[in-house]
Amino acid sequence: MDIDSIQNRIIATEDLIEHRETESNALEKARKELLIIEQELRADEDTLHDPKNLELLIHAVSLIGVCHDHAGDTSKQKNLRDNLKKLVDKLRQLREKNPPDAWGTNKSETDIIHDIQNQAFNHFFNNYFFKEIPWRINELLKERRSMKIPKPDILTGQMLGVRGQASAYLSWWDQEETDSARKYFQESLEHFPKDDRNAAMSINFLATLEWQAGDNAKALEWMRNHHQPIDFTSPNDLARRFEDLQRFVNERIFDAVNLFRITLGTTVELPALEAVSKAILAREYKGHPHPQSCRWLGAIAMTTGQLDIALTLFEESIKTSQKSGFAVRTLALPALALKAACLSRQSKGEESSTATEKTLDEAKQLCCESTSFERCHKKSGGEDTLKKICEGGDEAINLASRLLPWSYS
Repeated sequence: MDIDSIQNRIIATEDLIEHRETESNALEKARKELLIIEQELRADEDTLHDPKNLELLIHAVSLIGVCHDHAGDTSKQKNLRDNLKKLVDKLRQLREKNPPDAWGTNKSETDIIHDIQNQAFNHFFNNYFFKEIPWRINELLKERRSMKIPKPDILTGQMLGVRGQASAYLSWWDQEETDSARKYFQESLEHFPKDDRNAAMSINFLATLEWQAGDNAKALEWMRNHHQPIDFTSPNDLARRFEDLQRFVNERIFDAVNLFRITLGTTVELPALEAVSKAILAREYKGHPHPQSCRWLGAIAMTTGQLDIALTLFEESIKTSQKSGFAVRTLALPALALKAACLSRQSKGEESSTATEKTLDEAKQLCCESTSFERCHKKSGGEDTLKKICEGGDEAINLASRLLPWSYS
């Protein structure tokens, strides 16, 4: 087996995952290649007896889990984590029998286990098990900190980010969790280089947190902390220069989602709205957060009275959400309701009734698939809130934007 070739192929899949927001079908391409690599490694008798080969297998299986996490697919995550733990146990045994120069890397088994455990929290987030996370990640952070690892430590930063996310989601119901989320996100930034993807995520998380708390100006202030500069001075300045968001749609789609959130409620001129809508619909990559970005841009179009543009964007959000896992499918629920609201405002009674029925049916289906999502749905008003949105009244857009918690909004 050509191990160098396999290493290079794994690196290529990491590059695909890294650029998943801009390259068409990047996650699926990466997942398929990693499955082939896994099969090749398992088929080689040496893999389970050679520390270097086994580390490659662990890395490949771990990346397969990452692909499922980013797609919001909860169905295979538990089996993957269980499989990884068995492989790491085997690696520990092999390392005890072999000198360090026979190992693939100097990464400790503890680091590998901590990485796997930290990634496993995506299963909880994707299933809306938010309350289950704090005590679990607190234990993991306690163990990590007891190792006295000097700053910066990327893995510790990632764990702090997970802890912050848990509080951020819970702050949707309990505002006291907002301060906790701020603290953990800000602490996570101490562990990342400014140009690191993890730093960008923590900054976006802080911006979304301030938006959820109702402070758009503070949200935009956090967005200006990105390594790649964002020079909008206020929400109104963002609205005036809305056409500039075309470049964010193509290159920085997660940033675009936050900038759309901050823009909602301001006045956007039709030419700028049309230009950004055209850019977003032309994107090759249709995975997360493409459906979410279309839904937010549709809400902006709806507030300006451009209902045809809004409908096109809501339909794109709905269509592309259904190709992903459970978590991403839940993100389409506000788009389904807002589509019905648009049709209601256009006085298309029969079409609006059909769209409303579809919205309520989808909510029931999602609730059947996850009792945790069902609890969240009921806390946001459940069927009564969905019906109010579908009716298209003055509060429809605001209710839809707050239907799901924090970054799922």
